[in-house]
Amino acid sequence: MGVLHLMAGEGSATNLEMSPAYPATKFKGGEKGGDDDDMAGPKPMLPYSSMFIFSPTNPIRRGAHFVVNLKYFDFFIMVVISLSSIALAAEDPVDENSFRNTVLMYFDYAFTGVFTVEMLLKVMDLGIILHPGSYLREFWNFMDAVVVICAAVSFGFDM
Repeated sequence: MGVLHLMAGEGSATNLEMSPAYPATKFKGGEKGGDDDDMAGPKPMLPYSSMFIFSPTNPIRRGAHFVVNLKYFDFFIMVVISLSSIALAAEDPVDENSFRNTVLMYFDYAFTGVFTVEMLLKVMDLGIILHPGSYLREFWNFMDAVVVICAAVSFGFDM
C-alpha cells in the first residue's frame, strides 16, 4: 500500500509543484516547463555610476538598461549582424562605383548606426571600463567597440 500511495498521491506532478523540496521546478504534462530567463527575472542594474555621470537612479540609464535587457534585443542585433554580413558579401568587387555598391553603402551606414546605438546604450547601462561588469571588460564587447569605432572613422574619411 505504501508504494501505491506514493505513486498516486505524494509523488504525483501536482503535489511536486507545491512541494517545498522542488520550489523552482514546474511540471506541465510531466515535463519541466518555462525558460530559465523567466525564472531568473531581469538582470539587475550594476550599483556603480556609469561614466561617473549616470547614477543607478538616472532615468536615462534606467531607460538604456530597460532597452538592453529587452527579450529580443540580442536577437535583433544578431539579425542586423547577419544582414550586414550578407550585404558585405553582395558587394561587387570589380566595379566599385556600381549602383549595387552605392545602395549597399547606404545600408552599411544604417547598420553601423544600429551598432553604434547598441554600443552607446550598453556603455550607458554598464559603464566603460572602471567598474566590475563594465562594457569593455568583456572581450566580445571590446571587439564590438573596435569594429564600430573603425567603421565610424572609415565613414569619416570617406566624407
